[in-house]
Amino acid sequence: MVGTDSVAKQERLASLADAAIRDFGTLCFWSVPNARSLAPLMKAKLAARLLQKHGGARGLRAAAEIEAELRAAGETPWR
Repeated sequence: MVGTDSVAKQERLASLADAAIRDFGTLCFWSVPNARSLAPLMKAKLAARLLQKHGGARGLRAAAEIEAELRAAGETPWR
């Protein structure tokens, strides 16, 4: 079932992005006060971008994990 797989990937992306927003908080997401309310796909792309920019080594690892999930879902991460 393709639809179920797609929903599971969207949920995984949302989960990773929410965890990044929670873990990195204002360090990375100070410029987006409403980051938690974005759509899951947009939130994941934004999280990966901001983690790469402001998250240091730990942020780069988290961004790489999000980008891998984005590619698995057939999406292209922002660059």
